[in-house]
This record gives sequence, C-alpha cells and structure tokens, in this order.
Amino acid sequence: MFQAAWCGTCRNFYNVFQNGAFYFKNWPFLKFATIDADKNDLPWQFTVESYPTIVYFPAK
Repeated sequence: MFQAAWCGTCRNFYNVFQNGAFYFKNWPFLKFATIDADKNDLPWQFTVESYPTIVYFPAK
C-alpha cells in the first residue's frame, strides 16, 4: 500500500490493511507491505495519483 502520513484515509484504511495481512499471514505466496511515498523516492513506474493506493504484483 502506498500511503502518506498526512492522508486521513490512509490512517483509517491502515487497520483494514493490517487485518488483511494478519488473516493471510500463513499464505507464503502473499505478502503485504506499506510504503510512505512522501519519504521514499519512487521509480516512475510507481507514481501514484492518490492515496492510499494498493498495487498487486503477479507471483513468480
């Protein structure tokens, strides 16, 4: 999840995201991660237009 500290929606959604991560914790092929987009330089491929943004990557 791409998020920003100033984003109220991100703060509200964080608990839902964490609950999902906890629920799926035993699925070895599924990972959850958060990135503070304000504190990290992101490559252009990950430019987000609004927060929060959820991105799914295919399994390899």
